[in-house]
Amino acid sequence: MRARRALQMAVAVSLWPGVAHAEVMDKMPDPLELWLACGAIVILALALSRWRARAALLTLPAGALYIYLVASEVFDPIIYPAILNEAGWSYLIQPIAAAALSVVAPIVVALRTAGRRVRPGKAGR
Repeated sequence: MRARRALQMAVAVSLWPGVAHAEVMDKMPDPLELWLACGAIVILALALSRWRARAALLTLPAGALYIYLVASEVFDPIIYPAILNEAGWSYLIQPIAAAALSVVAPIVVALRTAGRRVRPGKAGR
């Protein structure tokens, strides 16, 4: 009976890191979700820039909100060490890169399209 209980405890202790991983990483967004959200903001900025150059800047609040939500979730003082242990630096770099791109890309799009002017008679070609 004692040997059986010791075996059960050994199995439980050896599986504990897997349980901790499931508890932390199951609640975190997948890197694909992070990049899809960033891509949606950039595509919206591109679509708005076709209308007016400065309209691409209307996506900046969405990018700022995205940065806030990602940073508050990923860099929580309790969750951050667990994410670092379980997923490593590669998981922590992707939200930063996606969030930065969601703010920088609309500014770049607005600046690039602001210099272009459609000449009369050339529209629609």
